[in-house]
Amino acid sequence: QRTQPHQKHQSGFSSRIALAVALLVMVLSARGAAAVPIPVLCYHQMNSLSYLSVTSAELGRQMDLLRARGYESITPEQYVEWLRGNTAGLPAKPILITFD
Repeated sequence: QRTQPHQKHQSGFSSRIALAVALLVMVLSARGAAAVPIPVLCYHQMNSLSYLSVTSAELGRQMDLLRARGYESITPEQYVEWLRGNTAGLPAKPILITFD
């Protein structure tokens, strides 16, 4: 299957949108929360032609990069507790990864 030129552009655009959304969520979530920031990655689609999609290979590379940088995923429940100011049991570099 040949990649169309607009698909390459959409992939780069998708990455920039995903990064912007993650940063926005992180900034908004940090309001009034504990001092340790928790990035939130929001994935919308996998392996589709949508600009909001990420391939399995891209997702794997992103997860490897996060692991190599010392991030450890947390549960939504841990995230809610963090928003309430409870940092007990959180890893040194927590991250919340979501799929919708």
